[in-house]
Amino acid sequence: MPDTHILVGTPQRRVDGRAKVTGAATYAGEFSAPDLLHGYVVSSGIAKGRITLIDTTAAMAVPGVRQVFTHDNRTGMAWLEHNWQDFVGPPSHTFRPLHDERIHYSGQPVALMVTDSFDLARHAAGPVRVEYFKEAHETNLEVARLDAYEPPKKRAGINPPPKQRGNASAALAESFVRIENEWTVAPEHHNAMEPHATTVVWEGGGITVHDKTRGMQNTQAFVASVFGLPDDKLRVVTPFLGGGFGSGLRPRYQVVLAVYGQPGVAAVGARRADAGPDLHLSPADHQHAGAGRGPGRDAARPHA
Repeated sequence: MPDTHILVGTPQRRVDGRAKVTGAATYAGEFSAPDLLHGYVVSSGIAKGRITLIDTTAAMAVPGVRQVFTHDNRTGMAWLEHNWQDFVGPPSHTFRPLHDERIHYSGQPVALMVTDSFDLARHAAGPVRVEYFKEAHETNLEVARLDAYEPPKKRAGINPPPKQRGNASAALAESFVRIENEWTVAPEHHNAMEPHATTVVWEGGGITVHDKTRGMQNTQAFVASVFGLPDDKLRVVTPFLGGGFGSGLRPRYQVVLAVYGQPGVAAVGARRADAGPDLHLSPADHQHAGAGRGPGRDAARPHA
């Protein structure tokens, strides 16, 4: 009897394929609700340093602007770093948006606009005035590798390299044929068909988070930890994912800012007058916030 279940080398119908190619799929940034608010991120103009002044007076004077959040008026998010660790994150320092005046990378969010429309949010971001004290930054891998070190903690779920056996240097020195070379790997960025976006809606005494993620439980636990929310008041939904791979594995900062922009999120259960916001990252912000493959260097030393 012929095998009718051969998958490799034969065309297969994706469960979500028709919805995606016909436009019927609804992605995280496409959900709506009555009185939905809209968010927009103001990004850092330097790569390293600190904010010395951030003036939102002119932005707040624009009709339709509900609030401009910065590190100066940020409240209600966890302060301690361990509350920002997600299930699959490496054992390192975690990024906390709008945490303080420090700038850690180019394109870091320094303000969140919450307004009545997306176009208004983008327009009102222009008058936000930010001044910085610049510090020297390093983006050259060849220079930075001089300070390379072995991480003191290993990442959970990934076995560390095995212990060394024998004397590799001596064996190489005695070889008749030796080849030694290093290869550089260029950086690459994810540019998925669905950019990172989050829509937050108040429903049934709790909040529903529509987020671009393939780790709904991870995102739910992460958001609950950051805001101190009970699990039964927080639901994360992703019916369709437009390209996840590495960039959709872990929570990105826009999910935190979108939930933060939800009025009264710190007092779940209060009567609501507004929904949202939805927060779309711009193409430029997507390059900074989305996962990617940084530059690398591989060495090989085959011998015989």
